[in-house]
Amino acid sequence: MSYWNRFIHHEVDAIIIGGGFTGLRTALNLRDKHPNWSILVVERMTKGSAASTRNAGFACFGSVGEILDDLKHSDRDQMEELIRHRFDGISELRKIDSIDLVPAGGYEVFTPEDEAVYNDTLSKIPEINELVREATGIRDVFKPASIESFGMNFLPEAIYNEFEFQINPGLLWNVLRDQCAEADVVVRIGSEVESIEAIQGGYRIHLERAEVSCKRLILCTNGLTSTLVPLLNVQPARGQILLTKPIDGVIPTGNFHASAGYYYFRNVGDKILLGGARHLFKEDEQTESTFITSQVLGHLQDYLSNYILPNQKWELEHAWAGTMGMAPGKKPIVSEIDENMFIAAGLGGMGVALSHRIARNLTDLVMQKNPAANG
Repeated sequence: MSYWNRFIHHEVDAIIIGGGFTGLRTALNLRDKHPNWSILVVERMTKGSAASTRNAGFACFGSVGEILDDLKHSDRDQMEELIRHRFDGISELRKIDSIDLVPAGGYEVFTPEDEAVYNDTLSKIPEINELVREATGIRDVFKPASIESFGMNFLPEAIYNEFEFQINPGLLWNVLRDQCAEADVVVRIGSEVESIEAIQGGYRIHLERAEVSCKRLILCTNGLTSTLVPLLNVQPARGQILLTKPIDGVIPTGNFHASAGYYYFRNVGDKILLGGARHLFKEDEQTESTFITSQVLGHLQDYLSNYILPNQKWELEHAWAGTMGMAPGKKPIVSEIDENMFIAAGLGGMGVALSHRIARNLTDLVMQKNPAANG
């Protein structure tokens, strides 16, 4: 930055750091509440590249096994609220065109070694169905099903959930970005935040090639939160994913969950996408890095060959990773952490479904301090 740049003062009403689904939705919500505000969204890479467009393309509210596992770390009321928020988010996604939202259905599957786990999970279906009914009003979401004809090396019995969708997260990001453009919200990509400085009446954001001041600062950084706000207990969690080349043969179609959600796979046309296994390499996967590791990729390849496509040849087309944010009990953090500095983080790997409600809650929090002029 030159000496002369110091005399250029650029101030906006609100800056949102993080251009993923939550950040873009929050910007749109604030535009509705404050039509005259100047709003800037800052994204360090492109297209919400930490998690929003680096996920597996699921829109769901969890399997029975995953919900049971979450209940070990949170109470029933908290879990009911999370399920309701996920349901609300999926309901909103169903109103959006051109995002390849497919009602694919979901199956929780179990390896032959996990027959006892299956029997125990099966016995808990009534309890979890009642929890989902209380949260959403939908009855009997989870039910036993047969997957014997799918050709996989799992138990022939599974647990089916019809309220399970596939989505193209890249297309969803495009829709939200276009809505921001139409609403005169500036989305600046490729701008990493180097530091945040408190100044009189607001904050100064130091970017690599610019400085911008704002009256209100909103952090939608999810799994990258610990870099900017180390005191918040949000743990980064890397999710690694592989995608096969097109497969010449019959493949399982739909969404699939295994091992309490720590494995997840789906078809992408005639390809198979598989992610997970971070629970086996927990310390290594508690990182903001989006690099692929040979140990996780190798394990996923073995899992694919042994369980999902045991009798078929396949080739790897692509692999990638994203960074999720985990808060205690998987309860997302939405709070004011300093004067007119707000944050939403820790979406627990469910950001596709949760971002709508989290952005609304975050907007409500900002509005409490900054009510619209018309009341």
